[in-house]
Amino acid sequence: FVSLERSEVEKDLSRFKDALAREVYHLEQISGDWAAWDDTYQFVQDRNQAFLKANVDWPTLEKNSGLNLILFCSVDGRVIWGEVSDSTKNGKMTLADLKIDFRAQHAYLLAHSSLESKLAGIVLTGCGPMLISSRPVLKTDGCGPFNAVLVMGRILSRPVLETLAEQTKVSFQAKNLQDGPLTLQEEQALAQLAGSELVVEETGPDHLNGYAVVKDLRGAPALLLKASIARVIMR
Repeated sequence: FVSLERSEVEKDLSRFKDALAREVYHLEQISGDWAAWDDTYQFVQDRNQAFLKANVDWPTLEKNSGLNLILFCSVDGRVIWGEVSDSTKNGKMTLADLKIDFRAQHAYLLAHSSLESKLAGIVLTGCGPMLISSRPVLKTDGCGPFNAVLVMGRILSRPVLETLAEQTKVSFQAKNLQDGPLTLQEEQALAQLAGSELVVEETGPDHLNGYAVVKDLRGAPALLLKASIARVIMR
């Protein structure tokens, strides 16, 4: 019975991770459409404002694509153009709010070694955990050469996490490991997760808590997941 309950916790946490992976895939599809496009390729050359007027409407982008970040950088880390917008935080923010340094700590986001190269995953930013997709800017036919990179992002805000919870039918919490102090239970679970993919904690005869970690693009712990399930099997 204990083994069956542990299996249920594993399934719950796996459903959340799968849902998160689908969101990353969706972001990759959008960034792929933008990155391999003659209009984008021309924009990073001449910075024609007509491109922005035709394609960057934040209310539409947030509603239809869930985007919060569009950023064009040269391969050496110089920002060509970029904006951050989050309707849950009164609209546009500054790039400085992200606390991303493309010439130092986050230079790996621009390190594409081929035309087919791409990066996608979680990055901890000044705006919280963010799903990031990075691709070289190419022509529509997929040819280069490329001298710029497109970075798109979606903030893992509370509404986004609540939507994922509804989709997966899992009662869970996602703790940003960059934020405030952890509880004693969370600290103990995080320590145990250094050598295990899952930690199960008995909270009494009625419930179990399961803990797992979601790592960022560099393999460092980014989110601590906690799922609570009723001990129906044991009862």
